[in-house]
Amino acid sequence: MNAQVMAMPFKRIENFSVAMSQKKETTTTVSPINRLLKAVAAERDLAKRIAAISEHFIGCPYAVNPLGGGMNVAESLVINLAAFDCVTFNETVLALALAKTAQQFKENLVRLRYRNGEVTWQKRHHYMVDWWRNNERLGVIANLTQGEGAVEKLRELNVVAGLPTRRVQFRVFPKKIFKRVEKAIKTGDFVCFGTTKKNLDVFHTGILLRRDDTIVLRHASRTAGQVVEQGLPDFLQRNRMSGMVLLRPRQK
Repeated sequence: MNAQVMAMPFKRIENFSVAMSQKKETTTTVSPINRLLKAVAAERDLAKRIAAISEHFIGCPYAVNPLGGGMNVAESLVINLAAFDCVTFNETVLALALAKTAQQFKENLVRLRYRNGEVTWQKRHHYMVDWWRNNERLGVIANLTQGEGAVEKLRELNVVAGLPTRRVQFRVFPKKIFKRVEKAIKTGDFVCFGTTKKNLDVFHTGILLRRDDTIVLRHASRTAGQVVEQGLPDFLQRNRMSGMVLLRPRQK
């Protein structure tokens, strides 16, 4: 299995080397991953590891379609620490937070990104509803979007050319009950924002942090062109949506 790896000079790690995209992994490409893991090695709490790791990526550029590929293209595992879209930001941070070594990080990323860990375009989680459900089954994610206030949404997914159209149902918390939901949010939680489009499930995702009485969204923003922090209430106010899906990463 080929892996393409890119790395960035993290703000909080001195002499952090830069490795451009390569066909095969080398000591040069693995070293930045190990250095980042070493920086958080003393922290055992998963939520705190997520917060610390994701902070290193603030300011990294937004990447459009960072995984590339296609139905008739041989799939490679892309490991990109230099630029992200909203999904690759979340899954890269989580794969790192769950790892102790560079090899574990790579294995985690495969499990998070692909159904049954098979690195093919057809098995990649192109829709977020598949991403969180697969990772629920693996015990890596708990879906907190249930109980009073959660509402069912029905979508007919058909925006990815090459995949068959199919119907899915999932629950969201409407924006209007955010004040009630806010109390349950913890640092390290993931959030997916449901679209109002009938043929798509989610339009954006990010990582949440609790700072006193404020909830902050850390995310790879296409609008800002980079990984940024933004108050969650501000994001909710600025964006039309069907609601929020609240997810909590779990330490297996």
